[in-house]
Amino acid sequence: MRQITFIMLCMFFCINSKTTHAQNLDANQIIEKSSQVSKESQSIKYYVKSYIFDNKDTITFNSTIILSKDLAIKHPIFSGYRFNMNVQISGKYESEIEVAYDGQNLELIKDSELTILRNPNGPTTMRKLNLDLYMLILKGFINPDGFNFLLKRNLERIDDKIINGVDSYTIKATNSFPISPGSNKLRESITYWYFNKKTYLPTAYIQGNRKFEITILEKNYKQKPSDFTLSKTNYSHQQILTNEDVEKENLIAKENVAPNFTFKENGIVKQLSDLKGNVVILDFWGTWCPPCIKSMPNIQQIHEKYGEDIKVIGIAVKDTKKKAKDFMVKNGYTYKLISDQDYHIANIYDVAMYPTLYIIDQNGIVKYGEKGYNANGFEVWSKIIDKILR
Repeated sequence: MRQITFIMLCMFFCINSKTTHAQNLDANQIIEKSSQVSKESQSIKYYVKSYIFDNKDTITFNSTIILSKDLAIKHPIFSGYRFNMNVQISGKYESEIEVAYDGQNLELIKDSELTILRNPNGPTTMRKLNLDLYMLILKGFINPDGFNFLLKRNLERIDDKIINGVDSYTIKATNSFPISPGSNKLRESITYWYFNKKTYLPTAYIQGNRKFEITILEKNYKQKPSDFTLSKTNYSHQQILTNEDVEKENLIAKENVAPNFTFKENGIVKQLSDLKGNVVILDFWGTWCPPCIKSMPNIQQIHEKYGEDIKVIGIAVKDTKKKAKDFMVKNGYTYKLISDQDYHIANIYDVAMYPTLYIIDQNGIVKYGEKGYNANGFEVWSKIIDKILR
């Protein structure tokens, strides 16, 4: 009897020791364990329910995603992986999308329209997926170092949560960076991550106005070649594009007249054409758009460099004037702001990706346009502006 009791006590203390050890893990240790599990997975199938809280509306993405590791695949974003995603969008607008990447071509079918992008590079892949779809593919699953990118941030383990019935660790990740190059003033970006206590795989994360709930369906999923081709065979329209074709999409061509639009300034109705005689920069952005926010320090730097020699205008799409203004004031951005809450100006310019930026000369002619975040923006834009001002 004593022997049985002794064995039971040993079992209790061993189990309790493991539990205590797990509870004592700090944020860095949890991330490292999650990264190790992710890196060991040759393939993974998971479900993501994503919510975008857009003012009074909520847009929901229900997505099933398959990722498969293949080190022979070379791609700036998906190097070493092929993938497939099926997405149903509901809320403010309804849509059904399927995307497949087999390591060579990116195929996308949206509402019965098929697009095939041959050997896509990084920027054209992002432009076709756009931010909403790209964020559904968890960076930790396609990153060679798993979720270790979070280790570069200030991590804090906070109260554990139950996510969709799963007991989860909660980690607050704070990223700080200058509001403009060389500035000592910092802006903070906070993301909350949740990891399954048993598997260490993510169960959810929250970034800004977006929430992602994650259910792992199968690790080391036994995929078939057909998993990385589109399942839908019926479509009303097909287009085959190159990277160059995508670069030109939804951008007003150089040397064309910049479309005119009206806006209010101090209660007075004005037009873009009123600014003729000035070089004008138009930046279509939103507080809800991480790449836009990342680009703003470069735009502020341009504003400070040229002063009144040019007119820098940030056009805040979807945001109320107050929300956009409060954001700019808080972060020290001092260039002109126009609110485009109803997409009126964005539609005139056929904006399909954020940020989108134009440089317009003194005669109202478009001299440059680009889509997406440009890490070298300040240098690129300065050269163009200098050439116009000569």
